[in-house]
Amino acid sequence: MTRAWPWIIGLIAILAVWVDIPKHQFSFPFECPGVCFGGSSFTEIKTHLGLDLQGGTQLVLQLRPDKLAAPPTTPLDVLNAQAQKVIDRRINALGVSEPVIQGLGTDKILLELPGVSDLKEAQRIATRQAFLEVKVPVKEANGQVVPGQFRSLEPPLTGANLKPTSVQFQGATNVPVVAFSFDSPDDARWVQLSKDYLNEPVQITLDGTQISAPSIRVVFTSGSGIIEGNFTTQSAKELSTLLNSGALPVPLEIIQSTRVEPTLGKDSVQRSLVAGAIGFLLVVIFMIAYYRLPGVIAVLALFFYTALTYAIFRLVPVTLTLAGIAGFILSIGMAVDANVLTFERLKEELRAGKSLRVALDEGRRRAYPSILYSNLATILTAGILFYFGTGTVKGFALTLAIGVAVSFFTAVIVTQMLLHATLDRPPLRRRALWGV
Repeated sequence: MTRAWPWIIGLIAILAVWVDIPKHQFSFPFECPGVCFGGSSFTEIKTHLGLDLQGGTQLVLQLRPDKLAAPPTTPLDVLNAQAQKVIDRRINALGVSEPVIQGLGTDKILLELPGVSDLKEAQRIATRQAFLEVKVPVKEANGQVVPGQFRSLEPPLTGANLKPTSVQFQGATNVPVVAFSFDSPDDARWVQLSKDYLNEPVQITLDGTQISAPSIRVVFTSGSGIIEGNFTTQSAKELSTLLNSGALPVPLEIIQSTRVEPTLGKDSVQRSLVAGAIGFLLVVIFMIAYYRLPGVIAVLALFFYTALTYAIFRLVPVTLTLAGIAGFILSIGMAVDANVLTFERLKEELRAGKSLRVALDEGRRRAYPSILYSNLATILTAGILFYFGTGTVKGFALTLAIGVAVSFFTAVIVTQMLLHATLDRPPLRRRALWGV
């Protein structure tokens, strides 16, 4: 145990407590893909609650392949999976933490949005087709452009090969526009289009509706451009989000919309906190009564564990559902498992007549393999639950895995550091204090 560890642990503890305090904001400069103000973004550190705890909206969407011009050749379950991925990208871009998106059979999708206040915006973004196409002007036989008429290229130049778009601000009035860039091979087609239709208008449409029809004034040297359309900042960001998520493979229709109230959730949170406090208190009483001084040290490490784990939940962020809170409370009880193994080994070494320092080092060495393998087994199980599970099962698995990982760090580093620190205090070296 190096001398730097006490300072490191102390710094981690201070930062964890600071993060656990409500109403923090932090900012840092970065090159953002969306809307930026002054080149920085402010993110609030807060506890994210799931739909069952803070309320929100639950939507059931139905795939409508019958609204396509031609019947799709792709199986319906594959279209369902593709639509879920598109919706996931769109909803996450709205800032909704941990939405639940899962298939209901082959033709329906369940969408849960915790804490969503603008239901209409979520509905519109979730169901919008978002098919982008660049069209060229229709010309008469003499080569004159027919005003207001456009046609598709052959093959159509669509948004299938768009790179991630972003919102930019142009001119003295900072008018928002959407900057885009084509990937190969459409970047070369975009450059060629600027040569073929120089000083002529081209039309940019979304779902068949014109967004803008700018005239090409220069020959492009790359596959990039901008979309203008008298945007507000919000509408430009929404368009960028739609383009980045891609087009839906099939139209969607909302067949059920339910508002989930948080009243039951608040009551459940209070009951869960009471249960957690009782469990924590029982663990504290047992550890101190049975292990005495090592038990007190384990309790101090348990406070450190709780503060650090909750801080990680707020920073990741982890969306806490009832199942997630259950995983967190369960991990608190499991956090003392490693200490129990170490203390039992320590007592065996002390009964064998070894000195405190030797017994402590030997007990840690002999208990370490059991601690490592038991924690790895739990994390592996949580990983399997997270990979194959959905919704609340994933929340339970994630909180459990984080809790076990932090408890391993706490037992191996923090508890051992505190135990060694007591050896430097002569009044604390009496064997009666160590439960022997």
